[in-house]
Amino acid sequence: MLEYKTKSGVLNQIVTNDINPKKFYLLADGEDGKQYQIKLNGIGMRHNINEFIAHYLGSLSKAPLIDACFLYLEDNELKKLTSKLKSLPNGVLEDIDLSLMKENLFFAIEWKANVVPIEREEELKSIVFQTMNSEAFFSLYSFDQYLKNFDRHIGNHLVIKDGKQKKYYLIDFDRIFMSTNWLYIPRIINDFSPISSQPYHQHLISLVDDNNIKFVHTYANNIETIS
Repeated sequence: MLEYKTKSGVLNQIVTNDINPKKFYLLADGEDGKQYQIKLNGIGMRHNINEFIAHYLGSLSKAPLIDACFLYLEDNELKKLTSKLKSLPNGVLEDIDLSLMKENLFFAIEWKANVVPIEREEELKSIVFQTMNSEAFFSLYSFDQYLKNFDRHIGNHLVIKDGKQKKYYLIDFDRIFMSTNWLYIPRIINDFSPISSQPYHQHLISLVDDNNIKFVHTYANNIETIS
């Protein structure tokens, strides 16, 4: 059974989005010396919960995911966080209720430096297919379908440079089940195909050919084994 370690953390900073002030994340320093990212921009913490569900199932299916843990923040850290959140634009705090967090635990993803930028769809194939785990890229097709994740745009692919090698990761699962509105779940179970719903998905579909369809099938079979 997959398990996540609980680690103590100290709030480092809040990283905001210039375009949409309601989209932000926290960086915290873990007791293990690593830095972690926590998503907090969601009604009732559902962004956080969706990220955990996706990471758990993704790990079982061997999708290329970043290491994660449950990060424990002391009460004084939560007070510091609340104070910092109040400095954000009006309306941000309407979606956040820290009292919903169980035992001061947050689901956190290890922060990665040395990101290789992918800014255009045309760059995706040339960059991702040169990574040391390029076959793992094809996990997204069955995995996003399994979780009803329609948000696989160009910003949700991560390539990290480690020395002379590059490695690919899937990121950003806060909008699985089509959104954070879980009332949609019964409707989308049988009649929603996320890898066809948006124009940018057509580019993703074009990357699957006779040479790599076998990798799509491999990860689909991995999902079939999840009980």
